[in-house]
This record gives sequence, C-alpha cells and structure tokens, in this order.
Amino acid sequence: MCMGGRGVVWLGILALWSAPALAGPGDLTPRSAEEREPLEMIEPPPIGRVCTKVGTLCWFAGSRTTIAVESGAIASAPGKAGLPITPRFARAASLAANGTTPAETGRGWTVDLQATLKRQSWAGNMVFLIYDADDPEALSARQFTALYQTAVKSSRSLSARLSLTGEEGFRAGRTYRVRVVQLVGGKEVLLAEGDVTLL
Repeated sequence: MCMGGRGVVWLGILALWSAPALAGPGDLTPRSAEEREPLEMIEPPPIGRVCTKVGTLCWFAGSRTTIAVESGAIASAPGKAGLPITPRFARAASLAANGTTPAETGRGWTVDLQATLKRQSWAGNMVFLIYDADDPEALSARQFTALYQTAVKSSRSLSARLSLTGEEGFRAGRTYRVRVVQLVGGKEVLLAEGDVTLL
C-alpha cells in the first residue's frame, strides 16, 4: 500500500492505521507491466552488502538506470556530527532506443537500502515515511512526500528497494529523509533512518 503527496498530516495516518479494515493486496489497482512497485522487500539480502551502523540506512544503486555519484555504500544518519556526506544518486544516460531521457520516459530513481535495525522488528506492518529534507517545515509538521507500507517478518535487519518517480512526487536536486517505523501500541517506533539526494 502506498500514499504520496505533500500535506498529508500524520494524525490522518494514525486514524487510517487504527481503522478496522485496511486495503488488502487485491483491493489496490495493479500497476502496469512497465511500472515497478514503489517498495519491494529484498530477501535474502544481496551478498556482499554490509551495513553495520545500527539504526542508519546504507544506500546502493538499485538498477541500471540509477548510478551512485559517490563510490560504494555510504551510511547516513540525520543530525549526527562527523558522518559522511549524504549519498547522491543520478539517473543513468537513457537506455531508450528513441533517444529520450529517463525523465522524459517517466523513469525515476531506483535505490536499494539496507540497515541493521535499532531493535528487532515485530511481525506485521512496516512503514517507510519519506520527507523532503530540504523543506524546513516538512519534518516538524509531519508532512511527507510519500508513505509506503508492507508486511514483514520479525527481523533485526532490513533490505529493500525503492522506486522513486516524479509521479510519486520526487524531484531531482532534492534531499529526502527516509524513516522506517512500526506503529506499536499507538506509538511510532523508529527502526532506522537516513537521507538520500536525488540528482
């Protein structure tokens, strides 16, 4: 299940989660064959990718159409001094035969993220809240660019792929903060977070 669009207030999300019935996989409009789901869990995690800093997200290019501007995986944790520069990802040169760019063909960025969680997740819903980190009011006002939700097994680690497109509200030249949370007993439990810049 996914939601996008700025101006959605967190209290509305709490109301949605507390509703007696949520949309099931069969209730959502399926995407076309060309469209990728915005959130995919990766199991098992790719071999050779290690993310040891607890509670931070490590980032990797997730497809041939997305390239990391810095080499290798970079961990990011907002608000902590002495950390690496926020990882940046650009769209690769067009692979289309007609000479159009990825932006013109509607493609966005595909990034993989991996984390060792702050605590073991509960079996159930895991939520990815994505905020525009360049907007000073987005975080404090709980306004997000997109929200993605998926069912997970209990685990201490996370490996997922995000497909971020203009249709979902993502823009080049912006930095986004991703928070991975679960709602437990009416409280938001933060499992991991990090920033990523799209070029």
